Amino acid sequence: MGQDRLWLMNDFSHEKVEILAEEAGVSKLLAGIFLSRGVDDPDYIKDFLNPSLDKLHDPFELRDMEKAVDRIIRALHNNEKILIYGDYDVDGITSTSILYDFLRRNNANVCYYIPDRLNEGYGISMATAQKMPAMDVDLIITVDCGITAFEEVKYITGNNIDIIITDHHECRESVPDAYAVVNPHRLDCTYPFKELAGVGVAYKLLEALAIKMNIPGSERRYLDIVALGTVADVVPLLGENRIIVKYGLSIMEKTSNIGLKSLIKVAGAENKEIDSFVIGFVLGPRINAAGRIGDATRLLDF
Repeated sequence: MGQDRLWLMNDFSHEKVEILAEEAGVSKLLAGIFLSRGVDDPDYIKDFLNPSLDKLHDPFELRDMEKAVDRIIRALHNNEKILIYGDYDVDGITSTSILYDFLRRNNANVCYYIPDRLNEGYGISMATAQKMPAMDVDLIITVDCGITAFEEVKYITGNNIDIIITDHHECRESVPDAYAVVNPHRLDCTYPFKELAGVGVAYKLLEALAIKMNIPGSERRYLDIVALGTVADVVPLLGENRIIVKYGLSIMEKTSNIGLKSLIKVAGAENKEIDSFVIGFVLGPRINAAGRIGDATRLLDF
């Protein structure tokens, strides 16, 4: 039995297609596709089709980034003990991995903590917060979590431990009273791109640290890991995410990261094109599995 269907047609003229095609430097067919999706900005189209690392935004545009970087550099200079507090999913694991490796390469006294999925749950719980004083740490940096941990942060800072929160999840009107809170979703943050994954925010922290430490560009060695976490977290592949993933995928196919190289081999993706499908449905689930059936920290053994 047939049903009546209502066809919704985009109303744009052939002249508009021709103008956009010429201004954006694309074919009329592609111009028509962009117009059908409501995109008529030639500069946006050029950036979309030609992602460039030069188009990444200044990391110091993120609220509290300057404070976070200065505190971390002070910890490095004073050999303070830094703990990276992550999460057990792909986004959290990749975030922890790149920050830990970067700090370790720069002679930091650094360790990490990944909560147990079954016994401790997501993010900073009061049970895990109460473990921090006994670990004799001076500075905690969260990645991919912490933006709702108001009481836990209060407990940690009350024990004379500074905490920097880096996260990408939606915020309330206020944020925890941490030393610094870096999250593009802060209501008082004017950062132009809001859709970074947790690992994207961690990458911006590395980018800012590299600038302040006079080693700019050193963070780019992690783009393969950042692309892995970005795609696996299912954030929109637009803006900075699109740039990160484009360059990260090209690096991933010839990665020098032993762990990632082994994962690609075990997953049967060796010598094949690595794309978002391979990350989302082949590599990512294998990383997530560690936190579901065992200890996610095994993914971070260096």
